[in-house]
Amino acid sequence: MNIFLTSPCPQLCAISLDDKRVNKMLLETAQLLSTALRSRGQTDGVYKNTHVNHPCAVWTRSSRLAFSWMLEHGYALADEYAYRYNTRRKDKSLLDDNRFHTHKCVEILDVAAAVLDERYPVDDLPLIFNFNSSGQRSGISVFHDYQLCMSNKWLHLDKQRPLFTRRYRPAFYTLIREVGI
Repeated sequence: MNIFLTSPCPQLCAISLDDKRVNKMLLETAQLLSTALRSRGQTDGVYKNTHVNHPCAVWTRSSRLAFSWMLEHGYALADEYAYRYNTRRKDKSLLDDNRFHTHKCVEILDVAAAVLDERYPVDDLPLIFNFNSSGQRSGISVFHDYQLCMSNKWLHLDKQRPLFTRRYRPAFYTLIREVGI
């Protein structure tokens, strides 16, 4: 379970993923959103709980802003999948379901977020994303750390070179070589 935070922008995060992770992250995003909805009592039409205490799941349900960011990221991943493969995913229908916009749990999240949003203003995104589960290195932003993490996966850990169907590789693709890690 992860959210590859390569940018504060949910659309850029989706675009910068390789084909394998666009597919995987669309499902994981729908699962994280479903787990957040289940924590607020919504059980119909969503996935079962998964990794309830994982930092990403806790963060997703922590505030209205976090939930909204994940929802936007889910839409961006579904759009990216459709762009790359000229098709739609089953998970897109879950994201399209009106319950994500109008269900009572979103109202509950809005009430809970009132206090959190005062502490974490919208323009202070690195604080909002301060859950880095990839082992953030001190002194660099969570976004730069995830860029290093992805570069390392692509160049050293994955068994096959990543594919970026109908996309160029992101600018940070070789970042791990540039910083000498």
